[in-house]
Amino acid sequence: MNRFNLISGAAAAALSIITAGCGNRTGSDDLVDAAAASCPIPIENVGFISGIELHADTLVYLCSVTSAGVDLPNLGEAREAMKRTMLPSMRSLFADNAALMDRVSQKGWVVSVRYTDKAGHRLDLDFPAAEVSAAIDGSAAAVTDPEQRLADEIKLANASLPAPMAPAIMMTSMTDDGKIITYVCEVDETVADTDAIANIRSAAPEIRREMLAALHAAGEPDVERLVEITGSAGRGIRYLYRGDTTGDTVSIAFSADEIKRH
Repeated sequence: MNRFNLISGAAAAALSIITAGCGNRTGSDDLVDAAAASCPIPIENVGFISGIELHADTLVYLCSVTSAGVDLPNLGEAREAMKRTMLPSMRSLFADNAALMDRVSQKGWVVSVRYTDKAGHRLDLDFPAAEVSAAIDGSAAAVTDPEQRLADEIKLANASLPAPMAPAIMMTSMTDDGKIITYVCEVDETVADTDAIANIRSAAPEIRREMLAALHAAGEPDVERLVEITGSAGRGIRYLYRGDTTGDTVSIAFSADEIKRH
């Protein structure tokens, strides 16, 4: 069983759209045309970038969603949280795309990220030129309030849940009680067995050591982001496993001090 599985945020997937363009050559700008020449670009756990188009003063990224784990209608309810999460990182996350982002800022372009899935659902995220330029130039009034960042992260996570965490385990929600962030993980006891929760409980010390090591390890952007956001807000992290038949639970928790990177 994969005992430490983090749900990739929809915002992280959306951010990757800005890193490289692809698709139709619609603009007269050389950097846009160069970026568009690399179509299509796969986006892990989402789908692929199907096009990049320059329409007057709007740079449009088109994203085809093929993953069943991306729920566009639900994410639409978290639209503002997605935008707040994406905006401050438009330039800093993508050194290889710095020239195009500089062009966006110089020209005062609007940036529009447009998702479409197989069912025809669509989600547009439009960033006004002033906000984009400020973010790219590093002078954005970015969301630095730890509580707002954490609230956005929770809203985005819940918009993507439920999602499988491991065989017979479904992550169903992410909650915050002001002291600790809890991932609620439902265990399908008809698929596992009625001893599943007892087995997790008996192996809890080993599971906990593995999880803590993963939280402290470098090189995993999703994990590093989770630790940074929760740590900034002074929260610990807890995984609450609950049997769907018996209702039995076992909790594996880490305090804010434990998960800090030193």
